[in-house]
Amino acid sequence: MIVTVNVAYPGDRSVDREGEMFVIRTDRMVLWCPQACGPNPLSLVLSSLGMCSGEELYVFCDRRGIPTDDVRLAVSAELSEESHRVEEIRVQLRLPSAFPEEYIEAVQRAVAHCSVKKHLEAPLPVQVSIDETQTEGATSS
Repeated sequence: MIVTVNVAYPGDRSVDREGEMFVIRTDRMVLWCPQACGPNPLSLVLSSLGMCSGEELYVFCDRRGIPTDDVRLAVSAELSEESHRVEEIRVQLRLPSAFPEEYIEAVQRAVAHCSVKKHLEAPLPVQVSIDETQTEGATSS
């Protein structure tokens, strides 16, 4: 199975992810900019990790009849000012005092099964190429 993400440029330095039934508009690559009109690509990666981890947490609790009303999950990233790269990512579970103690280690293992987390831990090569069919007939200046 191949999953394709199509990208478009609507102007004003925004980048859209088009397709399916929705559009995701990202804003400039300035991290945590208060004037941003949309998330930056890095925040989407961190959001994906949070959503995936949150789904694993929810399923774990749901299967055991554990209420999720007071269960929380947060994703935080430590950014290097020198390299402008993420140095460390943390997924923190906030479990209420009523959470069954016998499930604490098991819920951590369940959340660790998030597929986004697994991809970030063991990244695969990303190949960048030119689609020759689109550039045929183009002239160079």
